[in-house]
Amino acid sequence: MDSAFDIVKAIIAGKRRGMIRPLQALEQDIAKEYTGDNLQADLDGLVAAKILHRGPTINNTYYTIITNK
Repeated sequence: MDSAFDIVKAIIAGKRRGMIRPLQALEQDIAKEYTGDNLQADLDGLVAAKILHRGPTINNTYYTIITNK
């Protein structure tokens, strides 16, 4: 089973390779790949730990990886 973070990272990496903007993973796309028990709890934990940033879209929620610069 891939973690929610691994799924987000893979989605963003695929977009980066294909030069598809924006570099963010939609919650619906993460859910398609996630096989764990509680996706929302896993994503909430990653946001609380400041590993992921969550933001709204018109019909969904997006996640991006927070990078320290």
